[in-house]
Amino acid sequence: MRVVEVSYTWPAETFIQRHVLALREAGLDVCLIARQGTTFQSSSASIGEARRDIPALVMPNFDHLDLAGKVWSLRHLLTRPERAVGTRPLRDRVLLAFFERLKPDLIHFHTASLAVAMSWIPKELGIPHTVSVRGSDVQVFPLRSDGQAEATAQTLRGASGIHVVCKALGERAERLCGVPLERKAIYTAVSVPTSLPPYQPPATELHLLSVGRIHWCKAFPDLLLALKAMHEWGYPARLTLVGSGEDSSRIAHWVRKLDLSEHLELPGKLPLDQFRDLFSQASAFVQSSVAEGFSNAVAEAMAWGCPVFATDVGGSAEIIQDGENGFLLPALQPETWPERLRLAQDRTLMERVRQAAYETARRLFDPRRHAEDFLAFYEQAIRRGPIPSTSAPARPAHADSAPADTSSAGLRLLVRGAWHWENGTDLILRALAPLCREGRLQMVLWGGGPQEDELRYLVDFLRLDGRVQLIESTPGPEGSASEWGQRATITLDISEAQSRGWQLTRNGVSVACLPFGEIQALRGILEEVLGE
Repeated sequence: MRVVEVSYTWPAETFIQRHVLALREAGLDVCLIARQGTTFQSSSASIGEARRDIPALVMPNFDHLDLAGKVWSLRHLLTRPERAVGTRPLRDRVLLAFFERLKPDLIHFHTASLAVAMSWIPKELGIPHTVSVRGSDVQVFPLRSDGQAEATAQTLRGASGIHVVCKALGERAERLCGVPLERKAIYTAVSVPTSLPPYQPPATELHLLSVGRIHWCKAFPDLLLALKAMHEWGYPARLTLVGSGEDSSRIAHWVRKLDLSEHLELPGKLPLDQFRDLFSQASAFVQSSVAEGFSNAVAEAMAWGCPVFATDVGGSAEIIQDGENGFLLPALQPETWPERLRLAQDRTLMERVRQAAYETARRLFDPRRHAEDFLAFYEQAIRRGPIPSTSAPARPAHADSAPADTSSAGLRLLVRGAWHWENGTDLILRALAPLCREGRLQMVLWGGGPQEDELRYLVDFLRLDGRVQLIESTPGPEGSASEWGQRATITLDISEAQSRGWQLTRNGVSVACLPFGEIQALRGILEEVLGE
């Protein structure tokens, strides 16, 4: 069995490295192919080291080659001269020759987005392909456009096997595709110690630990809000947040705003051994995510004996039995977390929970089981063979919920400005979601920017489809945004919110200028208007 696996980068993500090592120890000499060689992953991951001893080939990707590289890549056609002619572009013929000379029985794509771009290769070669579905593949990317949703759905329907990192993602993928899928849940592989490691948290305060890429899906500002609330409620606690990423400035803002610098450590990336040491020194590990498949860091914490408190998203509830081998937290509700987190003060309870978590990790995350499950998965896909192309309309991930009836909603709010955390777009959406779900408020976010994925996800997660509309465009003068904007009862201008505040107008007349983040005041004004 010759399996070729395709990832975006080399060095690959930590979970892919562990996966490849597990397969090789089980006797499968998997061939790892990177779409491009880069240091991006090692610079953004929470773990501050990458295994470069895992050999990988970098495919001849024309989009990332200079002229000399393009010319050099043509050598692949010398061994496959039949690929030198044809109707496909030259770049495609070179890629086909590259993969063909590897003589794969099966090609596995480590993300659905890779399969969307490259599944034509195994189809052209007449061999089956399989796909790993991860959180963003079905939670985020299909929300960008109908075209993206359909491309993802069609790609998954054409795979000979779908690997999902948790059952919840498999169910979501099937809702998107509208048909049953040949899917198998195989959990992440982590190094499980031979015995339960020591547990030595501080006696005088709670030491909370979290590890992950600093990204909106991890919802670390919510964890900071919970930390602030714990101090206000008289629960002394400190937090160590390991990782780095593009949202670091957002974290820095909330640290300043909440005055948490004395209670927070931000060491950046750490080598694996160092943050494993932190597992034994921390009172509890906290996953605050709003979007997740199944967290590799949670699996690591369970294996290394750190009690886990995780938001109930993705596959968390599949693994964590609340109060038995960990604790579940409601996502996006950090005000409720302190009551749960203070359970970490109960040393007897934590010892019982972490023992149960360790046993769970031994059963589910052991690399040998991971490898055995993947070998069976690959063998079955090869027996199944290539799947003929089919077509069916993709369904929204939330298609099981009824569409909203907004015909009678009387209050229309137009939010104008760039979609950026510095303008508080996410804060406004989250705070006003209850009014929208009650049918009392319709809202349009008119703008665009780096928060687009986050906002589209929140609209879906909070079940606001039909009640909140996102229009990506540059806002014009007041009243010119769109026909919908012309009918808006109230306009909220969030441009430069941190310096100018939120400018609230009604029928062209200024109502209030609210400081950035004054959610309660904003909601109070809207409640007054609704009560008129």
